[in-house]
Amino acid sequence: MARQRPGRSAAIAAGDIEAPEGVGSAVITLDEIEAVANIGSYALDILSGCWVSSKGLDAIFGIDAKFERSIEGWVSLVHPEDREAIVAYFGDEVLARAQPFDRQYRIVRADTGEDRWVHGRGALDLDLTGRPVRMLGTIADMTEQHRVQEALGASERRSGAILEGTAEAILIADAGTHRYRWVNPAACALLGYTRDELLRMRVEDLLPAGALAVTTPWETVANGQITEAREVPCLRKDGSLLLVDVRTSTAPVDGVQCGIAFFADGSKLRRLERNLAEAQRIAHVGSWEFDPATGLAQRSDELHRILGVEPGAIAGTSEAFFAFVHPEDQAAVQASERAAMEGRGRHDLDFRIVRPDGTVRIVHEVGDVLRDKQGAVVRMTGTVEDVTERIAAGAERDRLAAELERRASYDHLTRVLNRASVMAALEGALARKTGGPTAVIFVDLDHFKEVNDRLGHEAGDQLLRVVADRLASVVRAGDALGRVGGDEFLIVCPGLAGANPAMRVAERLARALNQPVRLATTTLDLQASLGVASGVRGIARADALVRRADAAMYASKRDGRGQPVLYSSALARTQRAGDTVARAPGAPIAVSNEDR
Repeated sequence: MARQRPGRSAAIAAGDIEAPEGVGSAVITLDEIEAVANIGSYALDILSGCWVSSKGLDAIFGIDAKFERSIEGWVSLVHPEDREAIVAYFGDEVLARAQPFDRQYRIVRADTGEDRWVHGRGALDLDLTGRPVRMLGTIADMTEQHRVQEALGASERRSGAILEGTAEAILIADAGTHRYRWVNPAACALLGYTRDELLRMRVEDLLPAGALAVTTPWETVANGQITEAREVPCLRKDGSLLLVDVRTSTAPVDGVQCGIAFFADGSKLRRLERNLAEAQRIAHVGSWEFDPATGLAQRSDELHRILGVEPGAIAGTSEAFFAFVHPEDQAAVQASERAAMEGRGRHDLDFRIVRPDGTVRIVHEVGDVLRDKQGAVVRMTGTVEDVTERIAAGAERDRLAAELERRASYDHLTRVLNRASVMAALEGALARKTGGPTAVIFVDLDHFKEVNDRLGHEAGDQLLRVVADRLASVVRAGDALGRVGGDEFLIVCPGLAGANPAMRVAERLARALNQPVRLATTTLDLQASLGVASGVRGIARADALVRRADAAMYASKRDGRGQPVLYSSALARTQRAGDTVARAPGAPIAVSNEDR
């Protein structure tokens, strides 16, 4: 069942999903979420020193795909005046003491040379000995916030000029009275109040009844330190509830200690997150990440749902996942993953999973391998897409295509080949240079018109089906049987060594046909006329051979004994001499030189 699909791309690539109908037509990406939060993310493999970055982090650092993503590369981006302190902090505090990374510092963008402030955070993964092996984290661009603080520390005039134009909502309140002293236009637009209205309000006036304090107590925040964003409910002027992400800091303004709040509309970010999760659910696409150093994997909520379990119900081991893989497909999946890890191809295949309730689903899995500079595998990530319905739809399309092809090749009444198909089989047999000569047998029912006239066309159709079934029961494997006219059939017999074997086949056909047929309440004495023509040197055209068999069939009809007649040169001479076979109007004429 498992099928390798090397040419097919992943349903999700670079963290994006094309939202299905009903979820929105735009492509929802993790990059958009990072852009809203002005943040980037990274994964550092400490043993190799290599790291991977999101598009958001690339934008903050001003780097492209060619940039060397190593510890040395990161250090080269740190501002020269901060470099020594940051390197010492990373080595002596983070790595040596296995502490999280949490520090603000300056960088120099690689593309423009511009100085920027960033806040780096990172959480460590430790091996069984407690040694750090990986760090996952985020880096936020804090430049705008630092400019705010610098402006506040200079003068109110300079600060106003800078803060008025910033896109982020900023509100400055007296740390003691909580009354707002200054707000920028972005805050007014976000909350729906005028500047004068906000300056008459206190921090608590924006909170719904019973809400917790909107910020970290300013008394505990040192000057210049900015707290981590957290979600807080706020009341707009129109009474609607707005969820905002709030970061706070403190700074003196005109000699008064003030609290500074940076508001960001959290609803947009969470709307994107919800849309992304909903799109993943509807698209039936989950994701995973495997660490070969620990042998553990992280799996998304949607992947759990595809497997038919609640999010978080599967252990992080490979064995836990393979317990869901169909036993007949496990070897193929393991071989594909192993080949990808060894650099012998991409992990890209379909296989079956079995849910706890016994339901069998078909999934398509794609995996990519991340290697360090020495080529060692440091990470493998991938996606799993439920393609059960798509596979079923494809099978139905194949069935319909086969049915259309069958209808185009077969006679709908008798279910044997139609005229075009049996003639094509004859032409193919004559074109073959091996296997001996080809014979054709032409069969015509005697007195068939009387059956239609006396018993009706339905009885005539039933009789034709009986004749086709009897002929099919006698022809050899490899012979082609087709209906070429109202009551006429043609059998193509390739590989017969001469006329005698062809006549023996025709005699068996005659015995099968010349038996009574029971139609409803009537029994008919069936008889058919058969003509046989065997391919000889000089006859290469299918229609010429059929005309000879047709002429022999009329000779059989003239004899009236229901016995096959073999076409011969003597028969041709008799016809040319005028001793022609009695035939119906429009019947084929005797063989002429054009047949050769």
